Amino acid sequence: MKIGLVNLCSNTDIAHWSSYEKDFGFLNENNIAYKDFASGKSGNKDLFEGFKEAISDPEVSLIWFVSGGIKMIEHLDNINWQTIENSQKTFIGLSDFTHFSLIAGNHNVSCYYGLALKNITKYYTTIQQKEIASFLKTAIHGEKSGLVYENENIITGGHLGTTIFMLNSFNIDISEKTLFIEHHYIPGETLEDLKYYIHQLCITLINKNISPTSFLLGHSMLFKQDNTPMDFTLINKSVKDVLKEYFTDHKINEVDHFTKIINMK
Repeated sequence: MKIGLVNLCSNTDIAHWSSYEKDFGFLNENNIAYKDFASGKSGNKDLFEGFKEAISDPEVSLIWFVSGGIKMIEHLDNINWQTIENSQKTFIGLSDFTHFSLIAGNHNVSCYYGLALKNITKYYTTIQQKEIASFLKTAIHGEKSGLVYENENIITGGHLGTTIFMLNSFNIDISEKTLFIEHHYIPGETLEDLKYYIHQLCITLINKNISPTSFLLGHSMLFKQDNTPMDFTLINKSVKDVLKEYFTDHKINEVDHFTKIINMK
């Protein structure tokens, strides 16, 4: 079996990435079996055709959305979710991929969160790259490696802003599930901005009468005025403080998605 590489989160040709040779070098040097449905394609129409080819390919068992972006929302109405469910394939991505994974969970489709191919050799150490390669080789065959994070409940969620939007816009059932959230910063944002977003998430959950069983905090990032990263522990403490104002009895755990891949539905 093989990985199918697709690109629905941006509408550019991935062959134009500055990191393209290094990214595919990672796959080739680690002997990861794959089929490329994204290179040489640009624009929503052609990239979506590549996605459909990956879904229908019997050799492909794991479909990897190779980067984040802002374009996934434009494809949601075109996806045949019954076909996705019937394919019995597993999907992996991060950030903008949250649009896909939240709906996929409603269709009992397995997803992993926390990994993109773009710039993989830039953001991960050599040791981490070996662990990721091992994970991909086992995931192709439906197996799990030690890199996968699981807990007692099914996990759903992802990008904080996307999660708020999707819960407000679609009928997504996250009852009896753990809600995973992390924030991808915009330059100039402060800790107060992040706390505001968490308030909005809590209000959305309450207004929609949605109650996850617990929360899982990922690797949210913010920067200080001197452009150095804010302490990860401080960020998550602030997020926990807001969550506990609304969900006093809920368990709140943490996981760093740079060291773990989240198994979710």
